[in-house]
Amino acid sequence: MKFGGIFILMETYNDDEQNINETTNRIYNLTIDPRPLASKPGDEYKETITRNLNVLTGLTINEFATYVSQPFGYTWSGGIFEGKRSNKNWLRQWIFALDFDKGTITIDQSMHG
Repeated sequence: MKFGGIFILMETYNDDEQNINETTNRIYNLTIDPRPLASKPGDEYKETITRNLNVLTGLTINEFATYVSQPFGYTWSGGIFEGKRSNKNWLRQWIFALDFDKGTITIDQSMHG
């Protein structure tokens, strides 16, 4: 599987079917802005992200992929916060992401060079 744009690092798994199914069905908590985006936000919109990034939800990896891809494009944070999004209010995190602006990378390439 190749990813362009955002590469999600949730967890690693062995290639056996049981572990893959457990990973696919596992619920990951994250925070989203409930306003879907049709394109990359402009500066005016970006100023409202922290204020509106306030919905705590749990999604499977497949649901997450749907929510962050077009036509939905929800803004999200892997962090769970007590109050508004800030370093001070950060509690925990299950999802980490790397943002690649150009090109693609496979999971194997990211893990083994």
